[in-house]
Amino acid sequence: MREKLFYIVAAMACLLFFTLPSCATHDVFDNNPVQGYEMDLTDGFVDTNPVNNMIVQNSAGGSSVSSKGNGNNPGGDDGGGTPGDDDGGSTPGDDDGGSTPGDDVGSLMENAEKMIADFQALQTKEEKKAFLNHNAFSNDQFQAKLLTAYFNKDDQWPSVSDESVNGVNVADALMKSENKDKFNTDTLYLSLYIQNNDNVEDNENGTFNLIPYVTASSNRGGWNAYFVYDIENRKWMEFIHSYNGGPDTNALVAGLHTQSWADLRDEAIYNGTLRYVGEDPKIHWLEAGLNVTRSVSYGYYYGSGSGSTTKTQLDSEGVNFGQIMNKEMVDTKIVQKNEAFIWRIFNAKNDGFNIFWVAENPGQSALSVDCVKYNTKDKEFVSGTVNLIWDDMKDTNQNDVQYLRIDGGSFVESEVESENL
Repeated sequence: MREKLFYIVAAMACLLFFTLPSCATHDVFDNNPVQGYEMDLTDGFVDTNPVNNMIVQNSAGGSSVSSKGNGNNPGGDDGGGTPGDDDGGSTPGDDDGGSTPGDDVGSLMENAEKMIADFQALQTKEEKKAFLNHNAFSNDQFQAKLLTAYFNKDDQWPSVSDESVNGVNVADALMKSENKDKFNTDTLYLSLYIQNNDNVEDNENGTFNLIPYVTASSNRGGWNAYFVYDIENRKWMEFIHSYNGGPDTNALVAGLHTQSWADLRDEAIYNGTLRYVGEDPKIHWLEAGLNVTRSVSYGYYYGSGSGSTTKTQLDSEGVNFGQIMNKEMVDTKIVQKNEAFIWRIFNAKNDGFNIFWVAENPGQSALSVDCVKYNTKDKEFVSGTVNLIWDDMKDTNQNDVQYLRIDGGSFVESEVESENL
């Protein structure tokens, strides 16, 4: 009987051995044939669905930020990620609102907006000094507060790949640059200059501009930027090397301590060292010259700098002003030395300036030539056609001279508008 019982127990043991799954650790492979990597079961997972952050300029010149959530990110409208839900969005038992690793802690811009709002909500100057732990209300102090108390709290700027400005991922926006093959977005970081609009560091009631820029260092205090965001036109701009047209760094943002963003931007555009990413610089150069006091076009329209003018048109073929400006465009590498073109600037008074650009110069009158028109007030590029006509003028010696110019009144808009040249 004992022998029979032994055989029964042995048979059951064998059955269990061959039917139970192995307790050995299983390897997990990505089935994507492009990546094909091996991952241990204990590896963490990265959320690849970041919040889209948008800067919204208000009428007072400031900015506010709205968030658009996706999936279980905060800001979504599906209820995902709400504290107290049972989807893992918060640690059970936490009552301080703290984030767990992997939770979205908000974008750089969102945190900067919150910090400025908290600062402006304080009632006295002494409270604001205590808030910044400093007597001066300057960029340096706000940057330190932002990175140590609000954003990631490790005093480091974030990677451009992890941040969005005006709803567009920064790394994606930079890849529209013609120099995109000459830099690596993995080693670029989004910084933020926090500018007191009044340029007075002890003015506790000042308003602020938040001006994003991109450097090669995650450390606070770096000024040498590759890119800077134009908060007025909501476009990224890149610094261009004055000799070879390649990417360059520039400490322009340091000038925000004493100058306005618009003045610094226009001066750099006119110098040929700053351009809008993915856009032709020609019309922007002509526009910037209208705001730079040392330029030929500013001198023509405003002369003494009174801020008003009765002058109307300025043409590229004009011997007194236009041809001088053409040479400047060659010197700043806005156009090539032998490049053919015709342009016209027309003062539309309260409606800004209309700038016309024709990318050819036939040397004779012509009908329905392709043209791009840009208005400095509404900032819109429009494609269309114009006529080229001969006109008369007097040179500096009062001699009669004929020149070819654009007939702006003949402009006919095409059905499809163009964003830039």
